[in-house]
Amino acid sequence: GKPLPEYHVKISGFDERTKSCVTNTCFFLSSKIMVLESLRKPKRITIRGSDEQEHPFLVKGGEDLRQDQRIEQLFDVMNIVLSRDAACSQRNMQLKTYQVIPMTTRLGLIKWLENTCTLKEFLRNSMTEEEDINYNSQKGPRAAYSDWLSKMGGKAQGISRYNAMYKNASRTETVIAFKSRENSVPEDLLRRAFVKMSTSPEAFLALRSHFASSHALMCISHWILGIGDRHLSNFMINKETGGMVGIDFGHAFGSATQ
Repeated sequence: GKPLPEYHVKISGFDERTKSCVTNTCFFLSSKIMVLESLRKPKRITIRGSDEQEHPFLVKGGEDLRQDQRIEQLFDVMNIVLSRDAACSQRNMQLKTYQVIPMTTRLGLIKWLENTCTLKEFLRNSMTEEEDINYNSQKGPRAAYSDWLSKMGGKAQGISRYNAMYKNASRTETVIAFKSRENSVPEDLLRRAFVKMSTSPEAFLALRSHFASSHALMCISHWILGIGDRHLSNFMINKETGGMVGIDFGHAFGSATQ
């Protein structure tokens, strides 16, 4: 179906301060745009509202964001259920959600999450310079995994290598290959990252506890909704609280988990 009427906004263009008014609410579009490096090159824009606050959004094209919007709405429902449970409420168990605004079936806006980074970036930043060089070297885990994928994929190229790998690789071969890659990555990267964030031992324990509880809650909710494609770049971590946030729900309701 079409996006909800209350989300319809006409954007006339970008200049130093492009002004637009909808239903007595005015906003200005800043000319500062940041282009991200991921596959579809999403753009980060900043909208200044009539409340004089700046609201950063991610403009994402080439994908239908209606499913992401529905997932966030289901997370809101889960938060209501959690708030009504005494034990969960006492532990402040709540899923972090964000606004998703589909504008067409191929374009939409996603609320930008401030003070966050991907879990992959979070771990990479705690590597030493030597570890980072080894990680990206021709004998490092990334190159070794790519070689193994090509070997198992046969003549297949690009993303089709994964389909061939699923057919050709046995469980034993896959586990052995995974363990080999795992052993070549420092095992204490997450602890290092939290130590770097902490100002005291108490702060470290608080960050670790919040990370563990938010990650557990997120994993359970994702499992219930059949959300797949869960790699390190689809998890965001708050650099102030250590809380986890899931993003990019293009594969859900069992489409990538069955």
